[in-house]
Amino acid sequence: MAKITRRAYKRKKIVMGLALFGAIGLVSTGFAAWVLSARATNDQNPQINVGTVKKNNLEFANIEIKGEDTTRGSSTLGQLVATDHFSFNPRLDDENGRVRFGVDGEDKEGERMTLTISGIVKEAQNLGTLSVKPGDTVDPKLTAAVGAGYIALPDCLKGDGITLVENTDYTISTVDGVTTASFHFDVELEWGDFFGGVNPADYYDNDPAGKLVSIDDVYTQLNTLHAELDAAKVNLTIVAEPK
Repeated sequence: MAKITRRAYKRKKIVMGLALFGAIGLVSTGFAAWVLSARATNDQNPQINVGTVKKNNLEFANIEIKGEDTTRGSSTLGQLVATDHFSFNPRLDDENGRVRFGVDGEDKEGERMTLTISGIVKEAQNLGTLSVKPGDTVDPKLTAAVGAGYIALPDCLKGDGITLVENTDYTISTVDGVTTASFHFDVELEWGDFFGGVNPADYYDNDPAGKLVSIDDVYTQLNTLHAELDAAKVNLTIVAEPK
């Protein structure tokens, strides 16, 4: 049996100690490899907000119709005043010739062919276009007068009418949080080709063709004009379209 000297034992002890340390190290490394990883969760609960429903419909207000005061003896003669009609009469200052201005009862108005319509559109922040067109119904008397050549209609009363241009015919402003569009436009009727495009009094007195019409025919033609056109309605529609 071999003998184990002290030196050899010491060496063996060292070797065993290293071996034992190594074993511990291996065991420790083995435990470090067990990695546990649980999943993470995070719940979010976003809220759905639906805007409240508010009516911001376009709305007309303060509509006014004005025309030049052509009433003889009026204190506001020549000024724009509230009115609801045109006046197909001789000119107020026409006092000469075969056909001239005259007062018949309470009718003291001279010619007035233009009316100005104005107003505002509320909630104008939503306004896209503002247009003027013929009304849905047309007075047969007006149609007959146009057909006979007694009067001529402006563009706003023909076809699809006209569109008012922003900053030209209407102006947008905001006061105390309320946005409005102020607008105005003229509706100008004209004498038709039957009278040479001028007032009948001027036509019969000054136009070469008009001068040839006998006074009896003048009487008949003007009475026909009165019968066919007096109290006729001019229907128009103002349309505010949103953006």
